[in-house]
Amino acid sequence: MPTHRDLKVWQLSNALAVRIHELTRGVSVESGADLVDQVRRASLSIGANVAEGRGLRTNAQFRRHLDISLGSAAETDAHLAALLDRDALSARDVFDLRDQLATIQRMLVALRNSLPAADRPPTRASAASRPPTPAEAATAPPQPTPPRASAAPRSPRR
Repeated sequence: MPTHRDLKVWQLSNALAVRIHELTRGVSVESGADLVDQVRRASLSIGANVAEGRGLRTNAQFRRHLDISLGSAAETDAHLAALLDRDALSARDVFDLRDQLATIQRMLVALRNSLPAADRPPTRASAASRPPTPAEAATAPPQPTPPRASAAPRSPRR
């Protein structure tokens, strides 16, 4: 059975987290050691949520974790910007990391959009606007039939 390790997006997000860890090893306290911990955690969270979601039972749960991964990717990007602003990382390194991050984000969105929506519970709007399923129709109380509109008497023409 395929696991999260078989997903290209997980492989790329894991490689990104490793690369961020390598590039932030020498960051000094003055230039952003507090951000180093944050960017490392956020980048690890991208792949970790893909893995967790892949291990759950439904597509809806997997979609939710892919959304969380997208949030972690955005957080990673924000921390990279802060590290660049503090001159803790070079512009070239941040550009390369952001390029990898953008690829991962596109892949997360594509994966989320490719999941079948069959296990998604209907929303109120969609349930109200669709005809009842046979099971719903069988268990629904009988609806009164509306009275027929009778033809109103016409007034004579003059």
